[in-house]
Amino acid sequence: MTLASPNDAALKPVSAMPADQMPAGVQTVTLQQMTLPLQGFCTEPDLFYRLEGPAWVSETAGAVILNPGAGLCTDTFFNMLGIGAWQRACRLDGLFLALQGSGQVEVRAYQGQSGCSLERLCCEVCTLSQTNETVFDLSHYMLNGAAGGI
Repeated sequence: MTLASPNDAALKPVSAMPADQMPAGVQTVTLQQMTLPLQGFCTEPDLFYRLEGPAWVSETAGAVILNPGAGLCTDTFFNMLGIGAWQRACRLDGLFLALQGSGQVEVRAYQGQSGCSLERLCCEVCTLSQTNETVFDLSHYMLNGAAGGI
């Protein structure tokens, strides 16, 4: 997943939805949260995330700060979601990405499979809220064989 802070304030939010507007009856379980380096375990940042431009990570606060033009990539060893393994281990009816924060961001999520080009699952500009999660529906990953990593 890539999260970027756009330079152009004229960009308008599109089809991201607040978590409280999820369809009625949808039950969710968190499969994975973003992982940051852990003292005594592994402190190599590139295994967890990659920063682009004016961006900082506070491991103590568990926060990522992105200034305009900055980016955060989490398609890394510890933060990639192995959707193929999850699909084989249990029956998933859908997949959603939930983000919380503040400010306007562009969110991109890709599905990668061995020997194939990346499939873009999401590319949206939205304004994040510190009090409510913004949710992106990635359920169409199943159209790509429900394999690989996101």
